Formats: sequence, structure tokens, C-alpha cells
Amino acid sequence: MRRLPIYFLVDISGASDINKLNMCLLKILLYIREDPYMLETAYISIITIGDTAKIALSLTDIYGIKAIPIFHTEKGMALGKALNLLMDDIDKNVVKTTIERKGDMKPIIFLFANGMPTGNITLALKKWNRNFLYKSTLVSVARKNVAKLLEPISNCVLPQTDLTMSKLPDFFYKIVFWPVEASLCSSQQEYRDNFNRELKEIFLNL
Repeated sequence: MRRLPIYFLVDISGASDINKLNMCLLKILLYIREDPYMLETAYISIITIGDTAKIALSLTDIYGIKAIPIFHTEKGMALGKALNLLMDDIDKNVVKTTIERKGDMKPIIFLFANGMPTGNITLALKKWNRNFLYKSTLVSVARKNVAKLLEPISNCVLPQTDLTMSKLPDFFYKIVFWPVEASLCSSQQEYRDNFNRELKEIFLNL
């Protein structure tokens, strides 16, 4: 069966509420455990963003996850390094479709970013837009000043509020099972625009 890779990029700088992030991730994992389809297909990875970027949990099926990692606050928010680490991991561990076989499904990425990025992120953003923009679904949850930086690479940018965090598990579930009529779109950009608009409508209607 084809895998569904799901990545969580978690800002662990002092600007983020670690406890709320933990609770949100736990609820999403509970959703996955309760759905037979997700149990068979979902593979989870967690990347932390602090003074550097680290893979806290490599791509693992839900049966192999006994507990989510304990996050410790760090100074800095190395978003550029985190995006590069994510892109390297997708290239290495997500199976691509070839003539001989169907690869994994399009990765879903949730990026939680509250602090302002430290270091240069321009090259990482350009690389993402060039190589991964149409090959993944990226949802950013961020403060307003950070959200503007993430809009060009995101399918949907949500404000990091208590309301958003409470809705996010339901929103995650909708994203996984929400079809977009690609056959009705004349280009990748039109498909992406339609998908982005539908994601925002889904969230507002929760």
C-alpha cells in the first residue's frame, strides 16, 4: 500500500507555547490511530526548529510511535535549515512514482512557526518553490509577522491562536480526504490556487 508521509515542523524557540503544540500533535496522532485507512498508510516525522534543525522523529509508521518526543525550548528559529532538512528527507525517504511503480502519496507538512526566523532563509524558500511547491501540501500555522514570509511556500497559512490549535486536528483530517478536481484545471498553478482556496474555506467552516 502507498504511504502517506506527514511531516510536522515544530518551532521550539521561546516564542512558541510548547505545551499547546504537544497537545495538538497528540490529538492528531489520536485521529490517525482511530482511522483504519490512516493506520495502514500514515508515516509521521517530526523536525524541531531551534538554534538548529533536528529530526526528532524520522519517518515512522503509526504503530512504531510509542510517544511524541519531549520538546525543550531553544533560542533561535533556524527555519532555513529546517526546510533544507525537510527537503533532503523527502528526497531520501519518500518513494517517487516511476513507470514501473506507484510511489508514496504527496507529503503533507504542518509548519508551526511563532518566532521570527534567524539566519538566511531566501535560498531555502527558492529551492522549495522550485522543487517541492507542487509536490506537497504545506500548511503553516504562524503569527501574523511570520505568516507573510511563509505565504509564498504555503497552501494555507493559519493564525497561531487557541482557536486554530483547537480546530487543527479536524482540519488535518479534512485535508487528508479532501479531493480536488485536477482534471478541471488547465495548469499546476490553477490547481494550486483552487486547492489553496478550498483549504481556507474548509477551515472557516469547521
